[in-house]
Amino acid sequence: MSQINTQSTSSSAKKSDRTLRTRGTWRILATHRVEYLLDERRMISFMASMSVSGMTLRSANGLTPGSTTHFTLILDGRSEPIEINGEATLSAESMQKGNVNIQFDKEDHDGILAITQYVVQNVVPKLEKATTTIRPQIPKVIDLANIYYDLGRDIDAVELLRRALEVHTREITLYEKALPLMLACAVAAADVAALLEVEELANNAIELDATNDAFKAVHDEAMRHRLYRQQQQQTAEAAITSAEFYDKSKTEIEIEIETKAEENTALNDETNNNNELDDKNKETLLLEQEQNIITQTPNINDIAQSAEFDEEVDKHKAELLARERYLNERETTLAHQKAAAEEHERALLERELSLSRRFSDADADAREQACTEQEALLAQNINQLEQQQLALVEQQTALDQYQYSLQQQQAAIEQKNNELNQKQTEIDNIVATIAEREQKYAQQQLTFERNHSDLEQREQVFIQNLEQLEQKQQ
Repeated sequence: MSQINTQSTSSSAKKSDRTLRTRGTWRILATHRVEYLLDERRMISFMASMSVSGMTLRSANGLTPGSTTHFTLILDGRSEPIEINGEATLSAESMQKGNVNIQFDKEDHDGILAITQYVVQNVVPKLEKATTTIRPQIPKVIDLANIYYDLGRDIDAVELLRRALEVHTREITLYEKALPLMLACAVAAADVAALLEVEELANNAIELDATNDAFKAVHDEAMRHRLYRQQQQQTAEAAITSAEFYDKSKTEIEIEIETKAEENTALNDETNNNNELDDKNKETLLLEQEQNIITQTPNINDIAQSAEFDEEVDKHKAELLARERYLNERETTLAHQKAAAEEHERALLERELSLSRRFSDADADAREQACTEQEALLAQNINQLEQQQLALVEQQTALDQYQYSLQQQQAAIEQKNNELNQKQTEIDNIVATIAEREQKYAQQQLTFERNHSDLEQREQVFIQNLEQLEQKQQ
């Protein structure tokens, strides 16, 4: 029957292996039988551990690093075996010690799905039942939370760890193993509230053990992610505000342009009306003058030679010239106003274009800066992830070596126990033989005593007979 292997938590300064570890790598202690073909020969081995993405085999002879093999997994509690391809990934030195790490083929979707279903159906229910008690065992909680994380059930993992921390408020071991996993879930969800919760829990853990660097690393990492997410939100909100201000400014400019256009239209209409009115006034004045001339025609001959007539004519000419100058000045003023309105309209258009370019440049700069920061952070995360993967491989190798050492020690202990059992059996046999011999000796001694008694009696009878014989001879 499979059991869950409790792994130790890394205490690296930034993101630990557990923080951003690859999903599906949580190891399950298992002793299932595994069959594989090697040079057309069927080979048999047994698991030391198993995960959704791979397994570790004990004494798997013939497998070399990089070799791809077809495996048949015979799992307890499953009626049919699982067929899946895998590649040996450990070094030759590790293989010489007896353990071989197998990485399942990611393209073998049916096999990986079958293994995942086995974990879900056979392992998860037992752990869920074990963690429903009032004070669940910490190893069971950590096991189930990590399996939840491997299955993508981050919310269930966080809820389980949160309930356990509410019960085991001063268990440093639980904090050591729960905080990195909760941080990984919060980072994956990009949830500022969850990151803040991890910070608070890390502070609680630091109060319990101020010398634990892992707690400080988790706290700093959660705070760094939280500040980055908040900066992203502020940048997004600023971009939205800028867009809204730009839209608002653009709308106001459009309204102002429309208003000025309406004013210009009204001014042009007024100018046209004034021109029409001036034309009508000119025509009316000329008609009146002609009518006056016609009306006064009978008296023209009488006053033609008089100075009064000349003065009247000069007066009318001066009025006409003054009226013409007024109309010309009015037309010039209207032309200046129209030109000023067109200049104002051009200024408004230039202002709109300037605002558009300014906001576009600001948005482009903000987006470029955000992209640069994201690229730098992504490069940093990739570098850290590669380092963590290397550290994880080293830790896994060390763990496999430690497991192999334990297995060798266990095998030696079992061998010694067998030798002791054999010696005990030999001693028991010797004791039984001695007891039989003692019983036989006792019986022989009893027989000897009986014979000795009979001899004594016979000797007495013989002496008596001899005495009687001597008496008769005398």
